[in-house]
Amino acid sequence: MQVISIKVRLYLLDNIPYPYTLAAIAEFVDKALCADERWKQYHQENHYKQYSFSSLCPISKSGIYEKDTLRTFTLRTLDADLAEYLVKTLPHIETSKLKGLIAEVWTIPQKPIEKLYSLNPVIIKCEEGNYWKENNFGFQAYQKRIFVNLIKKWNFFLKEKLEEDFDLWTRFELKNNKPIAFPYKGIKLLGDKIEMQIADNQPAQNLAYLALATGLGEMGSRGAGYVNYRPIKGV
Repeated sequence: MQVISIKVRLYLLDNIPYPYTLAAIAEFVDKALCADERWKQYHQENHYKQYSFSSLCPISKSGIYEKDTLRTFTLRTLDADLAEYLVKTLPHIETSKLKGLIAEVWTIPQKPIEKLYSLNPVIIKCEEGNYWKENNFGFQAYQKRIFVNLIKKWNFFLKEKLEEDFDLWTRFELKNNKPIAFPYKGIKLLGDKIEMQIADNQPAQNLAYLALATGLGEMGSRGAGYVNYRPIKGV
């Protein structure tokens, strides 16, 4: 398992309000995938995707990413073939809002991780309704969903069953006071920013490393749940 990071430099062809940046990037990545039959099929298949991506950087202080400016975003993946394809293709993709310029790639080495923190809202779709807090889902059930979702991703991508008999975190904290809107297909889902202190055991460290590519929660291929990390100092 290797997490590959791709930094893409973009030219903005239109103004993009902050809440809609992830949708604009998703459209940009989708167009790249659909430019090749193999990756178009991958995009259309209903299964976990081996990538997630950040929002636009640097952050716009006005809340509007203005046209005719330069920005970057970072996409991470576990799939070396996908990374190779996207590095070649993304600089040549253009949508109504974004034009690709250059892409750089590197591998993130697996080192002990102290902390994960989500940069984009983590989305969990509850059977009882849209947002877990509004349906008495419960904080422990919410934490369990985050944990089990990563376990399922591990089993799917690594083709190896990982038991659930370990602690993933020693501290789990919601960083937002109210839910964060996540526009998707004409509606707004609600999500949260999460910070977790990763436990000092190998399964937990493996899942934390996996999360760097797949994100936390659901809809990672739409930009939801994209995380950053802090390595353990001196290790």
